[in-house]
This record gives sequence, C-alpha cells and structure tokens, in this order.
Amino acid sequence: MTPKTKILFPIILLFLGINSVFSQIDMGILQDFVFFTGAGDIKNTSTPGEFPGGDMGIAGGAGTFVGFDSVVIDGDFHKENSVTAQAYSDLLSLIYQIDNTPATVVNHVPTFGLGGAGETLFPGVYYIAGPANIGGTLILDAQGDPSSEFIFQIGAALNGGAPTKIILAGCAQASNVYWLAGGAIWMGAGADISGNLISRAGAVGFDAQGTLVGTMITTAGEIFLGVGNKSQNTYPIIDSVTQPTCSQAGSFQIRNFDNSIREQYSLDPGWGVTISETGWVTTTYPAEYTLLFPSGNGCPDGQSGVVIMEPVKNYWLENTSSDWNIDENWTCGVPRLNEWINIIPVIAAQYPYPIISVTGDVGWGAPTLDGLAKNLEIEEGANCTVDNLSLRLTTILTLDGKIYLEGEGQLLQDTGSVLVGDGSLEV
Repeated sequence: MTPKTKILFPIILLFLGINSVFSQIDMGILQDFVFFTGAGDIKNTSTPGEFPGGDMGIAGGAGTFVGFDSVVIDGDFHKENSVTAQAYSDLLSLIYQIDNTPATVVNHVPTFGLGGAGETLFPGVYYIAGPANIGGTLILDAQGDPSSEFIFQIGAALNGGAPTKIILAGCAQASNVYWLAGGAIWMGAGADISGNLISRAGAVGFDAQGTLVGTMITTAGEIFLGVGNKSQNTYPIIDSVTQPTCSQAGSFQIRNFDNSIREQYSLDPGWGVTISETGWVTTTYPAEYTLLFPSGNGCPDGQSGVVIMEPVKNYWLENTSSDWNIDENWTCGVPRLNEWINIIPVIAAQYPYPIISVTGDVGWGAPTLDGLAKNLEIEEGANCTVDNLSLRLTTILTLDGKIYLEGEGQLLQDTGSVLVGDGSLEV
C-alpha cells in the first residue's frame, strides 16, 4: 500500500437553500474521509470490498491499516501526518458543534424506525440521553430543502438491527445527516445506512454485507468493515491537482463522480475543460474553477470546489543569443497566442535582454519575426528592444521595466488590451 501525494486546497461544500432552524455543521477536512480514527486500527475483512470514494486516516497511537494491501481506493491513506492532525482538530470541532446545537426533539423513543414498523422524520435535532437503536426502515424527509440537516445526539452506544435501512427523501443529503454517539456504533448484517457515523469514544463497525453512504469516524477506537461491505463518502471532492506545464494541460479529479449522470456535472467557468468518464478534468485555461454537481432527486445543484489552475510562466533565459524568436531562449519556447504569462526577468549584466530584430543577432544572419503574445511582463530593471519590427500584445502588458523602440519599431496593443506598471517606453 503506497501513500499517494496529495495537494491540499480549501474545499467548500454548499447546498442551495437556507436552514432556518439551526446553522450548518462544518466538518472541515473530515469531509474528505470515508474512515477516520483518532487512535485505532482501520480493519477490512472483505476482499476486495468496495470503497469508491474517500480518504482513510489514523491520527495517532499504534493503529494500522489492516486488510487493504490488495485494495485500490479512490482516495489516500494518511497516518500521523499534518492531514490527520488537522482532521482530528476538525473532529473535536465537529463534536462541539453537534453538542451545542439545541435539540428540537428531546427524548425521542430509543428505537428509530419503531422496531420495524417504519418511521418518517423531518429535519431537526433529536436527543436521546442513553443508548439508541435503528430498527427497520427510517425515512429522513428534507421536504424539498437539500440544505436541511438531521442531527442525532445519542448519549451512549448506537446499534442498527438486521436489516436496518435509512431512506433519504425530499432532497435529503447523506452529507447532512449526523449520528453522534457517546459510545460504540455497530450496524448489523445487511444494514443500509446514510449519514456520518461519529463515535465520541468507541469502535465503529459494520457486520457483513453492510452499505454506508457517508463516513465512519471516531476519536479513539477501531473502525471495522465486514465481509461484502460497501462504503462511499458522498461529497464530490476536487482532488489530485496538477498544474499545467509547458507541454501538457492541467488536470484535477472529481472524486465520487457518477458517470451515469455525467451531463449533469459542470464547471464554472466551463470553457477549455474536458471531463472524462472517470471524473478527470483537463484544462488549458487558467482560472478559478467551481464544480456544480447534481444534488439528486431533481433538487437544486450543489457547489464544490474551489480549485485554482495557474497560468504557465514562460521565462526569458537567453540561452543562445538575444534573439526573441529562438525557442531555446525561453523556458517554454517563443511566446505565442496562448495562456502563458511570458516574463522577462532581471538577469546578470553580462547576458543580453531580448531583441526583436529583422536581421537577428550579429553572426546569425537569419531574419526574425515580429513579437506576438497575449500576456507579457517586463520586470523592473529588465528591458526588451524592438528594432524596425513590432511587438503586439493582445491582452495584458505589465511594464515595470523598459521597452526600447529603434528605427521604425512599434508597440501594438489590440483593442481591449491593458497596459499596467510603472515602466517606460523609449523611442
């Protein structure tokens, strides 16, 4: 099991609509995890099991990942690193938030689902002082508001009988369901659970053939997955960010991507991007992207992101001569009409700055072309010479250094292009 490199960036999950009863719970980076424990093993007895989305984390102690050697997960393994330290801090904050959300239903009967008779609950905060059970079918109906939360404050252990089924209705979202227990949490064989299972101090586990749409979290204790378990974090997460380079487009992944409704996913801005069948996004356009995804059941779209794709920076190097039009003189080649930020930095005095010249450098003799770029930055102390040709900018010229126009040299800027900076243009 080889840990993968992960670039962290802020993740914001918002659903349209306002919950008028209580404020939204913030899970922090715990929303990235499908399983997390402050101290204990995360144990899988199913081979391979199905874990299509979410990270796994152990914050401390002697805990290990057991039974995952041949398992490929759509996420990362974290153990006693900066990510798990932040996740544990967010877990304490999560428990505090839930504890300090006033109950709207006090002393609900200890068995949700009424022991098999079936029960429908509406958004609210349900408090039980002691242990509780989920038996039979429990319907959580958000009444059309996907931002509605269902919070269950359980004073002791929480158990789910066999079979237990939680059905989400009326735009309810598994990510907005919180089961906080004062003791261990155990779901019986064939349990079908939606929501975040959070133990204040104890193990969290599933018997055989259980299904979880949500997360399993504990401050200290084992997380156990039985034979045939299926687990998935519900959050669409932007992950595995690779910034664009000179030779390839930038990319990032949408975890928990459902290709069967691929056309319902979109990115803002949407130009220059391609979404693959596995949720990989490639783009050549630098921008701040927000993911819009279906909330389900005809509900308003949710938002997740933000990821910033930065433009490629193409630096003047002066590797072979002062000729602007020599590819080897730039880190990414001669500037063209692409999204690169072309930069002429301050270089050592013995090396020349770029010259756009019809004759080229002395000793080379080959004619060169007019200069052309979308974006150009000339740093303070640097310069560029245009000798009897032109330098055309179509978008932004940041001039803090100097541009020398010799002979019939010209600086051309397209309509709508911008000139900024404190530099000078000398004829």
